[in-house]
Amino acid sequence: MRHGKRGRILGRARDARRALLRSLLMALFREERIRTTLPKAKELRGKAERLLSYAKQGDVAGRRLIACEIQDHLLVKKIVDEIAPRFKERAGGYTRIFQLGPRLGDAAPMAQLELIGAPSVVKTEETKGKAASKKKQARPAQRPPKPKAKKEQGAKPETKPEGGEEKPKRRGLKGLFGSGRKKPESESIE
Repeated sequence: MRHGKRGRILGRARDARRALLRSLLMALFREERIRTTLPKAKELRGKAERLLSYAKQGDVAGRRLIACEIQDHLLVKKIVDEIAPRFKERAGGYTRIFQLGPRLGDAAPMAQLELIGAPSVVKTEETKGKAASKKKQARPAQRPPKPKAKKEQGAKPETKPEGGEEKPKRRGLKGLFGSGRKKPESESIE
C-alpha cells in the first residue's frame, strides 16, 4: 500500500522522474508554455509555482534554491529578472493548465501548461505573413538533381562468375537457417 506516498510515479524510476521534471521545468520557463500529458502537467505545476515563489523573493538564497532545480544559470537569471516581476502583486496561481483532449497515438490525456501572462499565440494576418516569410528565408535552397550516370558504350556487360552457376538468392529466414527439411544424400554438396 502507498500510504503517505506523495507525488505521481509517471511510470519511471526516481532518477528518471526527477530528470524528466527538471527538463520540463526548464522548457516551461524558457518557452513559457509547454504541451505535455495531463499527469505530468499536474505534477509540474507545484514545482513551477514553488520556484516562482522563491524568485519573487529576489535575494541570493532564492536564486540558489532555484539553481538547485535548474542548472542553467541564464535561465535562473531570466526567471528572477523577467518572469518573477510579473507576479509581484499575485499571491499564487502563477500557472494555468488547459486540457487538450486525447493524444492520437495512445489516447493519453494531453494538456498545455503555461505561465499566466505568457505572450499570446493568436496569429494575426501580420504575424502570419511574417512567419511565412521567415520560413521561406530559413528554408535551404534545394539541391539540383544528381545527373544520372550513363553507361559507357564501350563498357562490358556484366558477366556471370566463372564457376558457371549463380548463387541462389536467399529468401527470408529459410535462406539463413535452412529450409527445415533434411536433404537426401544425393543433393548434399561435398
